[in-house]
Amino acid sequence: MVTQDPERKADAEYSLGRVADLARWQCVQYAGTRVTLDIDALDYVLDDVCTCLAALGPQHFSHSERYRANGPWHDVYKTSWAPPGRQPDTLYVKFRLSGDLIVIQLCSFHQHR
Repeated sequence: MVTQDPERKADAEYSLGRVADLARWQCVQYAGTRVTLDIDALDYVLDDVCTCLAALGPQHFSHSERYRANGPWHDVYKTSWAPPGRQPDTLYVKFRLSGDLIVIQLCSFHQHR
């Protein structure tokens, strides 16, 4: 089985203002068990994840990627962040917004590998 490299682009697909609003309202879904396990390994809770997402800025943006033609774009951010009183983690964050733009579908949230 051959896995194709994702298509990439240098511009973010989603508005950080919209992402921050959705994060403040905790409109976040974990897209699979892997992201849940990674967040648990960081010892973060949903409030932490949402606060981190709301704090993302354009300087943290890395790239956007999609895995099939006409598929959804995933924005990728790299940031250093931690809950208050803890040492910052260097994080790799990948998400897409639902088709109706009312939920952040979090696909990756882990220490940068």
